[in-house]
Amino acid sequence: MAVESLTAPRRFAGAHVQAALVGVAVAVVIATLSVSRHLLPGVFNDDGAYLALGRALANGDGYRSTYLAGAPLQVKFPPGFPALLAVFWRVGHTPGAVQTIATAINILACGIAAALFWWIGRERLRLPATIVALFVAAPFVLESAIQYFTLVLSEPLFMLAMAVAFVLVDRRDRRTTTNAVTLGAVLAISVFLRTQGIALVGAILLALALDRARRREFAIVAAASIVPLAAWQAYLSAASRHGSLATQASESSYMSFLAGGGTRFVSREVAVVTGNALDYLHLLGGYVSSSASVGLALAVVLALLAIVGAVLLFRVSAALGLALIANGVMLLAWPAYQDRYLIPMLPLAGLAAGFACHVGLQWLARGVNASTLARWESVAAAAALAMILLRQHDVRREVDVARATGKAPSVSTPSFWLQGNAWFVDATARWTIKSTSRADKIAVVSPAGLWLYTDRQTVPMEVVEPRGAPSVFDVAGRYLASQIANQKVTIVLVESPSGITAREVVALRSACPAALEKLDEFSGIAAWRAKADDPCIAALEKRLSPSS
Repeated sequence: MAVESLTAPRRFAGAHVQAALVGVAVAVVIATLSVSRHLLPGVFNDDGAYLALGRALANGDGYRSTYLAGAPLQVKFPPGFPALLAVFWRVGHTPGAVQTIATAINILACGIAAALFWWIGRERLRLPATIVALFVAAPFVLESAIQYFTLVLSEPLFMLAMAVAFVLVDRRDRRTTTNAVTLGAVLAISVFLRTQGIALVGAILLALALDRARRREFAIVAAASIVPLAAWQAYLSAASRHGSLATQASESSYMSFLAGGGTRFVSREVAVVTGNALDYLHLLGGYVSSSASVGLALAVVLALLAIVGAVLLFRVSAALGLALIANGVMLLAWPAYQDRYLIPMLPLAGLAAGFACHVGLQWLARGVNASTLARWESVAAAAALAMILLRQHDVRREVDVARATGKAPSVSTPSFWLQGNAWFVDATARWTIKSTSRADKIAVVSPAGLWLYTDRQTVPMEVVEPRGAPSVFDVAGRYLASQIANQKVTIVLVESPSGITAREVVALRSACPAALEKLDEFSGIAAWRAKADDPCIAALEKRLSPSS
């Protein structure tokens, strides 16, 4: 069947009702199976950072990382989600209350986003319901997705903004100024929610620019989306000249991850793209199969279908095709790998993969009776959907077994390690309130989470660094020495005898025996008192500095 016939102007009866039912079902499943929404707020660190930024805005402290030593200007996280959390802080007043409101909003956003993606698949792309369920709805209820969606994170709202943008850009019957302004505002909001929204903005503006009949619309959308973003960047630039900035790698601007030039930058990016592609394929494979080899093979097939689908979608919706390509390139080229970066892209990739699968089946079975083909296509898609859902059940069961045996599950899902994080934040917060003063500055692996419950400023001992770049921990003791000397750290909490903080402490004590004094040990966590004015620390920091 030709691609054009898939987009013939006919309407599926009940598409809106189907979409609404799917949205409700997705929201109910997420709310029911979430573990993370019942845990202590701030246990993922990024959720703690968002909560801290929201509280800073609500208290009138400005867009500053008040949880960090020196309360530097925040240049890493876009301001949209923290601004929303500031409203919730005005209502809820406590981390738990704000988390409850935010996760309810996130669950609702997931349901609406799923409904809109379903509607796009059924109404715009004319795909069978089972194909849309398999490729588009299923990504919303993957085990890892459920846990990330119910943390205080911005992914659900970003996915909703993305879905709304796709609906608005293809409203062929309503190309009005109001629609264009609304689309531009939604694109700006997507960037204010997540930096990867830049890819969405570029893709949709390019799609409009390529359509000569939509040049006026392009100008309006471009102005409505770019002007607010430019204004925010101008504010950050001005504020940066008059305020302090964080020095830690994981708290710096995302653009610092792309530092470098020439052949070194190119060679590093080649390694980044290769490494990210392999990691994300293995990650996706774990979501769909318990067998590593089978999962990897299925992930490769799905990726190829998504690539082919992106090309085919140009005939139907250039915005969808370009958005998938832009997001895919950004995901692969981004120097920092995290499993949650893939999740917001899966429904869009699913639209393309499902479209390619449907078109391919229609073409391969040209001589088969249409109703027979549709029936077998639906049966196959329903069977594949059942297997994926069963796999999610198995992942949850693996997590239960892993907690009982101490053996890591085959898929690293937040429901496994978040509970350990929650225990650590709770234990360190209780000790910190009892044993430290507000003047203390604490080096710890969960800085934002600890600050939420103690108001003690912190420095991170666990940082996200660009793939392939030199690590701040390459030289043992260098990072901790710099934080004690420059940020005046007074307390160091060692999460584990085998952790990176323990390695830093050992190196520092070896070089400067009097600089650290053991205060306490509680629940397997060691607490050390650091002497920030020790001349040995200053000399060591200077000697180990990369610029020396």
